[in-house]
Amino acid sequence: MILDALDVEKEGLWGMTYLDLWTRGGSYKLGDDWIENITKASINSATPTIVDRMKNTFVTNYPMRDAAVYFGWYTQHRNGPFLNDQMQFKKGAIAAHLHSFSGAQLLNPAKNWSVGLIDRGAAATLGNVWEPYLGFTHRFDIFYDRLLKNYSLVEAAYMSINVLSWQNIVIGDPLYRPFKTTTVRTNAMVKDRDYKLIRYAQSRFPDPEIRLAELLKAAERTKSGTVYEMVAFHTLEGGNNEQAAKGFRRAKELFTDSADKLRQDLHLVELERRRDKIPDAIKILKQAKKAYKDIPEVKAVEGLLTILDPPSPPLTKPKN
Repeated sequence: MILDALDVEKEGLWGMTYLDLWTRGGSYKLGDDWIENITKASINSATPTIVDRMKNTFVTNYPMRDAAVYFGWYTQHRNGPFLNDQMQFKKGAIAAHLHSFSGAQLLNPAKNWSVGLIDRGAAATLGNVWEPYLGFTHRFDIFYDRLLKNYSLVEAAYMSINVLSWQNIVIGDPLYRPFKTTTVRTNAMVKDRDYKLIRYAQSRFPDPEIRLAELLKAAERTKSGTVYEMVAFHTLEGGNNEQAAKGFRRAKELFTDSADKLRQDLHLVELERRRDKIPDAIKILKQAKKAYKDIPEVKAVEGLLTILDPPSPPLTKPKN
């Protein structure tokens, strides 16, 4: 944990941001507002950002590749992609799941959340040892904003909470600054090339339309599924469904790893769910179930099919 933090401060934290809204509404809207603010900040920082806007959390074994940042809610115990033994966060990752008892214990990674995220390789997390109520938990958006502004982990955590309480915890190197190095050196783009390319394009082309065109050119030139995926999902967040769908399909063609290809299908499923075209989403899932039957991430497909196309209840025998 400490050594990873030191390395990342020198090299930079490069990877994807994954965000998971609850969308329950009412008094719980506050937590979703925090994650919406993180969405905007992450996209503005030129980080590929994937947002789950459905009521369910990321499904079991969701193919969460290159996760550098994760914020989500709301289940009691670690679930979704974090049940996959192959899932590992990027070195130096920041991850937190909002739950009343997320840090209730630190021995069993399968229970609660804080220890489970550290077990999957996160370098820093937040948590609660007891119910603090939503307004007295760490505000994830302020926490993330302060980290982006190069405050240390402990400073960001302190700034993001309304009251100091025994109920809230921070795990990680208190002096860790994950975004200390954000400048892209063109002579050091081999490692994490695609993520650095995206960041470089933002600084090189301030006009959004020109930047988009240049990124697509670069994606074709480098055959980068990652760049296409990033452009497509950010386009989806902007409301351009057709352009997003084209981007996901092209990313699927360029990716060589089956789990990455599957994730593009899951993006297309999310797109259809947002458009309330559930039959189209089910069709994509049924095709994916056959295509990816041999990888652990197929459980993500099975989980979504259970949600969108649940099996009929078993027939009951009439009573005599």
